[in-house]
Amino acid sequence: MTISQIKLFNIITKTTMKKFTCFISSCYSLLFILFSSSLLYHPLLARDINLDEIYLTPSSLYITKILMAKLDAYFTVGSYLIDRHVSFSGWIADNKIAYLKEIPNSKTNILMIFDTNTKTKSELVRITGDVMYATVFPGGKFMGMKLLLAGKNIVPDPFIAVVDLTNGQKKLYPSTNPLLDFTISPEGTSMLKYSQQGIVAFDILSETEKTVLGKSILPLSNHDGETVLAYPTENHSKWAILSGGGGNYRLWISEGNKFKELQHATSSTELFWIDSNTIVFRIGTPGYFRGMMYNAKNNKYRPITAPSYHTSLRYFPSSKILSWLHDGIIQFYKIDQNTTISTGLEGDDVALDSVGSRFISTLSNRLFLTNIHSLRGKNIELARIQRNIVALYREVGKRHADHQNEFSAMYLERKILRYEELLKVNNN
Repeated sequence: MTISQIKLFNIITKTTMKKFTCFISSCYSLLFILFSSSLLYHPLLARDINLDEIYLTPSSLYITKILMAKLDAYFTVGSYLIDRHVSFSGWIADNKIAYLKEIPNSKTNILMIFDTNTKTKSELVRITGDVMYATVFPGGKFMGMKLLLAGKNIVPDPFIAVVDLTNGQKKLYPSTNPLLDFTISPEGTSMLKYSQQGIVAFDILSETEKTVLGKSILPLSNHDGETVLAYPTENHSKWAILSGGGGNYRLWISEGNKFKELQHATSSTELFWIDSNTIVFRIGTPGYFRGMMYNAKNNKYRPITAPSYHTSLRYFPSSKILSWLHDGIIQFYKIDQNTTISTGLEGDDVALDSVGSRFISTLSNRLFLTNIHSLRGKNIELARIQRNIVALYREVGKRHADHQNEFSAMYLERKILRYEELLKVNNN
């Protein structure tokens, strides 16, 4: 199961007046698997996962103490707090950011536009329903969403919503799947979906469909109704096809008119073509996920990230940079240089601007704008905060009453290790 499935389950149980929190506390082992195999995709899926809340009891005062220290790191490096209650975000231009702001205790979401030059924000349109997924299309003209709307049945009805970011016009298209069932074409003008004909491209402007991969050539013998997603290269010369669910997906890439099966992927959305021969996707098991690079020319795999509780892989073609999370800490991997840079900041839903100089990220549903260059020269200030975070994790590590489950001690040890590694880098 995935993060979307957790959110869907939450919606259903709210409808039937059951407490999702009770389910979580009594079924932690399942929750661990659910969160660790999360469905994460470019600015999508409310990925703002606070792992501390999973491994520490809700009553622990250390959840707030540690969060405040992590937020302090953002302000220390001069990050700009754009807004609160943010679920999804993405760049639509070098000076504009689109984001969804949830109104607490309601089914209302506000699509906002933020101008990075003037630091002003404006409301574009309001969307009613539970947004499970949202992404800004390449080119920045549209935002696509997976939306659940209450209907006559207990289970809400799924829709795909597309909003024109230039004028706020929105259109709803019925769907049969409450989870992710479409991808976006590299040129940002159409959605790609699986149908009885194969992979079809739905043009947003003309609202017409055409088959781009016939069903007869797809490598799907029997997918039993599982999710099928298609990812083309930028020039559509090659395709990657995923089929599966629950954090286990078969993956194929096209070679001429045939498909070659690769190592299984563990996320349906953390998959990106670097060029027409190189693809990056997530592998691993809960608690030990990592990014894998595969080169079709030499038929070789190469891990490019360290094991992590969740990775939230994102690729930014214009700057050839991959972002990922090392147990919650934001990292940037430069493809051309084969080097990793750690920001020292925790967050999620990371997105770089076109030149790779600024990024947006969320922490506790707060959306921040950070200039990468501002991180330089702040080693001393960040080291002070990192030492404080290490001390807090050590303190709560001794307070077993604050531990949520049998995995808490291991998690806390991992967090301490991550911050000690940061301190070593800052001291060098």
